[in-house]
Amino acid sequence: MENKDYSKGNLLVAEPFLQDPNFKRSVTLICEHSPEEGSAGLVLGKKMNMTLGDAIPDLKKHKYPLYLGGPVANDTLHFLHNFGEELDGSNEVCEGLWWGGNFERLKIMIDLGAVSPDDIRFFIGYSGWAPGQLEMEMQEESWFTHPARAEHIFKKQSTDSLWEQILLEKGGQYKQMINYPEDPQLN
Repeated sequence: MENKDYSKGNLLVAEPFLQDPNFKRSVTLICEHSPEEGSAGLVLGKKMNMTLGDAIPDLKKHKYPLYLGGPVANDTLHFLHNFGEELDGSNEVCEGLWWGGNFERLKIMIDLGAVSPDDIRFFIGYSGWAPGQLEMEMQEESWFTHPARAEHIFKKQSTDSLWEQILLEKGGQYKQMINYPEDPQLN
C-alpha cells in the first residue's frame, strides 16, 4: 500500500506527468505541516548558478552551492544541516536532518572552517501550501510520498537524479516510472 504520509520528515515525489515547472519531476522535503497552518518544504534537486557567497556578501569567499527551494519568498535563505542542537534554534525534520537555526552562529562556524559542504545545503525560497491545499493535491495524486533520510540530502551523488533515485528505492511500479516520457501525449 502506498505511503500517503505528507507530514514533516517525508518527501513529496512528483508524479511523472506533473507539469508545474516548479515541481516537474522533483522531490520536496516537508519541513512543516499543520492542518491549520498549511505546509512548507524545500525542493531538493534544483541547483542554481550561484553560490552562498554570491547571495550573502559577508560570506563572499565561500562557494557553497545554492538550491532553489521553491517558488515562495525567493528573497529568503533556508538551510538543511546535520549539526543538530549544536546550532541553536534548529528544527529537527527527521533523524540526522535539521532545518534552520541561528544564522549568525552558522556564519562563525563557516568562517572557522567547521562546516563542510557535505554537512549543509542552502536554499533560496521555499515551497508552501495553504491549509488543505496539499491534502487536495494528494487526493488528485499529484504526489507520492516517501520517508526522508538525511542521506537523501547529504549523499555525495548528484541531487539532479534524486527523483529517479527515490523511485528506484520505492521499487515495484514506481521504478518503471523513471522511463515514462515527460509529456503523457508521447506515451
